[in-house]
Amino acid sequence: MRNICSLFVVCVLAVGSCYANFNHNVLRSAENETFFLSFPRTGTTWTLNSIQYLTRRYTPRIDYFPLSESISRFPFNNMQDFNFLFLDLDASKPPIYAVHTPEYLDKLCPKKNNLIMVVRDYREALLRSAKYNQEGALNFEQIDRDRINTYLNLLVYYENWPGRKLIYRYEDLVLRPWVCMKKILKFLGEPIDRLGEYQANIDDLRARAVIGYHAKNENKGGSISNGKDIHHHARNCDPKLVRILDKSVKTLASPLIWKKYLARYCIDIPPETH
Repeated sequence: MRNICSLFVVCVLAVGSCYANFNHNVLRSAENETFFLSFPRTGTTWTLNSIQYLTRRYTPRIDYFPLSESISRFPFNNMQDFNFLFLDLDASKPPIYAVHTPEYLDKLCPKKNNLIMVVRDYREALLRSAKYNQEGALNFEQIDRDRINTYLNLLVYYENWPGRKLIYRYEDLVLRPWVCMKKILKFLGEPIDRLGEYQANIDDLRARAVIGYHAKNENKGGSISNGKDIHHHARNCDPKLVRILDKSVKTLASPLIWKKYLARYCIDIPPETH
């Protein structure tokens, strides 16, 4: 871990040179680009890092700015914050634009071409979203109707997407990352020749992703389970609160969304294994 941290610090110090050769003029319009949609804290960072490693594409977040500012900036000229692993990325390849807010897609991607989405167990996603302090303490009051609807509306948005689309589960990303990434590579039309290298270095890449995740000011409290336990938050929550959350989500979700995407998560939480 010490060597990983040292490498990260060296890369941060050298960040100026990392982007010196980036050709800002090769970014294409959004009409034929691929977008990545996710609810916060559902594997966005780990997915984007993996895509960068396997494809050498840039994966900028387009909702870092107010919508009006993103529209005026798009396609982005400044990729400084988006080379997460400090790789030699290929600026001639179309980026994968990541977003948490569908409104940005409606404004920036009117033709609705390609969409990738990750879905995470609603218990884990919503319980994690209520842990916004350094101690990771749960504030269950933050999981209100609006928050649940925000989570559900992303699935509705994906379901209604008219273009090419691919959805995968966060749990597959954690338990079988090479299988999950193979599906994403196929969707992107990318070769799979780096998958063996990716799998061989998975622990190092995951550790680097966690370091980068903790470094972002927006990720208050950082990663709590470090992407290693798919039931961490529900297992450590009062079972009564979990049942309340189950009932609320099932009530607010449409029958189609519940059955197709979420019913599988309404189960007894398995005991922790070591």
